[in-house]
Amino acid sequence: MATPDKNVLTDRKRYADLIEAQLRSAKERLATEFRQSGRIQSCFVDDLLPEPMARQIFAAFPNPSEMMARKRLHEHKFVAAQMDRYNPVLEEIVFAFQDPGIVKLAEEITGLAGLLPDEHLSPRALA
Repeated sequence: MATPDKNVLTDRKRYADLIEAQLRSAKERLATEFRQSGRIQSCFVDDLLPEPMARQIFAAFPNPSEMMARKRLHEHKFVAAQMDRYNPVLEEIVFAFQDPGIVKLAEEITGLAGLLPDEHLSPRALA
């Protein structure tokens, strides 16, 4: 079982601040890209986090053999529940994306009003 870092909230906030800054700086381009007609609505940001952070997060992912495979008609993925069993950085980055500032920017970029963070997200059971 992973031991929580005593600076957990600081890391979460740091990740959220970095992500928010990147989204804010690319906001107009992302909104234009997302709203293009004639294709599935989507947009992307290269280098959302500094490379060393992205590599740290990537390295923290559990081996697929440690996760549950979900294969259904509309999804084929591996799920890692009980985040407290894994490197704390994974929990921090997941929760960083739930930051109110990031959710608000996602609304502004997509034009989808009323977006909410995942209310079922729990540090003990993420899927």
